Amino acid sequence: VCGEPCAPGRFYIPAEGSCDDCPAGYYQSQPEQDSCAECSLSTFCPPASAGELDCPAGEYCPTPAENITCGRGRYCPASRTGCEATEERECPAGSYCPNTTSKIRCTRTFYCPPKSTSATLCKVDHYCEDPSQQKQCPRGCVCPEGVTTPDCCTVGTYADADSRECVACEPGRYQDEPEKLACKICNTGHVCAGRGSTAASDCPEHAEPDDQS
Repeated sequence: VCGEPCAPGRFYIPAEGSCDDCPAGYYQSQPEQDSCAECSLSTFCPPASAGELDCPAGEYCPTPAENITCGRGRYCPASRTGCEATEERECPAGSYCPNTTSKIRCTRTFYCPPKSTSATLCKVDHYCEDPSQQKQCPRGCVCPEGVTTPDCCTVGTYADADSRECVACEPGRYQDEPEKLACKICNTGHVCAGRGSTAASDCPEHAEPDDQS
């Protein structure tokens, strides 16, 4: 080569008597060469590359000549090999991806559907025993915000829709079944004394028929 020898990242063109940059997707690590080598799958080689580079974190490389930024709700970590670097990964259910390089596991009481960029507290009237799923609270149970299991109401109580709590039956009412939305009324001739009655007792002898105390 006349004049300055071709530097790494460039190659000699005899017909022109000059050096040119290796095109994108090719590299040359040695000086004074007349060709460039094709870059391997999963690497990245911009024009004039003197060596193969890792596909940059936060990007994916469908070919060694291309680097594309990962989309929202997807991630492209560093140190990928083979086909892993040629495509972006969808942030999976149960995790969230706050940026294009990291994936974080959802913690208990939170919910992360696919493509999440942040964790969401499990909604009211739902429960999240697994952060990848948000399930509807069963009938007769209560689920305030951010719970992993439903609180199912026992006998003597009912599921109050307003407070989202299991509330003890008022005097004059009872509940002998679990997971109910209301208490039963004590009929005449029976007594339900105090709160949280689980059964209607026969009215004691000499008690007034409508006496609930």
